Amino acid sequence: MTRSLQKIGNSKGLILTRDMLQHLGVTDEVEVSFEAGRIVITPPVTAAPRRRETFEEAADAVFEQYDETLRRLADAS
Repeated sequence: MTRSLQKIGNSKGLILTRDMLQHLGVTDEVEVSFEAGRIVITPPVTAAPRRRETFEEAADAVFEQYDETLRRLADAS
């Protein structure tokens, strides 16, 4: 994705959309690092990773969504 830098005083900034922030799981602070010619934005190290669901809930969702496909694969073997 290509984004334009916005002028902020004597500097330039990158606007992060709400979707981007939600994807990162952050609100007001991010870690910024430089790796191999890239700028990397990650949630702060002190922030605990967001967990949306348990493994069992995630597995149930997968089985519910792909039940028919999984049954066909099981029958094909």
